[in-house]
Amino acid sequence: MNNYRMKKLQNLEEAEREVMNGVRQQLRKPAPFRQKRSIPYIAAACVSLIAALLVFLIAQPFENEQSISGETGFSISEFGFNPFESRKSHFLVAKLFWGGKEEAVIQSVELVDAARNPLQYEKDHIALQAYGADSSKKAGLYTGKDIGEYRELSEMSFQPNVDNRIVFEFVLGDAFEPIKNMALKITYETGGERNTQYYSWYTLNHLSVKKVDFEQLIQDLNLSSEELAAYSAFKQSKNNIDLAALGPISIARLYFLSEMEGDKELTYAFYTDEADYIAWSLEEHLKFSPFFQQSIEEAKMLFYEVSAGKFVQTSANEGYISFIQEGAEALAGFQLRKNNDGIWQVSFLPMQ
Repeated sequence: MNNYRMKKLQNLEEAEREVMNGVRQQLRKPAPFRQKRSIPYIAAACVSLIAALLVFLIAQPFENEQSISGETGFSISEFGFNPFESRKSHFLVAKLFWGGKEEAVIQSVELVDAARNPLQYEKDHIALQAYGADSSKKAGLYTGKDIGEYRELSEMSFQPNVDNRIVFEFVLGDAFEPIKNMALKITYETGGERNTQYYSWYTLNHLSVKKVDFEQLIQDLNLSSEELAAYSAFKQSKNNIDLAALGPISIARLYFLSEMEGDKELTYAFYTDEADYIAWSLEEHLKFSPFFQQSIEEAKMLFYEVSAGKFVQTSANEGYISFIQEGAEALAGFQLRKNNDGIWQVSFLPMQ
């Protein structure tokens, strides 16, 4: 039982003790001073309290539910957070307690809904990966830059009755909403047997995202009327002819705007369509892992950096934008190619 449920249970037990003490005090009073309705009222309160306790105990169907009876299982430390930036990888290091008798190796950790169906980022707007870490790593929230070392779960064994560490990397999409009774499906091996535990983690069920006002975001970017018109038309048609009047820096600015909006199909449409330079298909692009996408703030930063850059044309149909990237020691480059219609397009992997 996790700390959150333990605290709730303790609160209910304390309330129940208070009611029972009140009953005892009423019973100790001489008969003439007892109120006629006090005993039925208190008894009804006791019944209501016990009913509430039973509801609480069955309200979390996944908590420590396992495939093998008698196994104590895993428990994970709880956290509380403010809303997260969407589309950004967050790393959470938690204490993991294993209550079994022998060491355990976790094979996988998956997200499931109340019916134990796997969650999908495209539909549920949440993705999670789990890793292991040394017990010396401090529990808490980390960014991608400061998480430090962590390892694959299969490379680690979790010892009984000690504070182990587990690392969760998760991404929330723009449209994420809390999913009732979302749980972790933990598949593990111990004592030569394979087991499954469904764990309802309070922290997981109370995540939320910062809502983004995309209309305000576009206004803040100070796009020209020409860029706005071209972007609006291109968003509808995906036809490069709508971008014909724009220079390479404007093309790059609109490319990053599409990334800010999270329109993966539109982002792909900005890439070069020359057959010899296509690195992957649209279908592959739409299936890319959410853990490798740019967050809104990351794309916004690149938008401003590229906007302040200088275009360097290296051949009749090639060039790059030279710009200063925050934290980089040398100038960065954003590569573009001109297609057969004379329209500048973004190169695949442009930030090489």
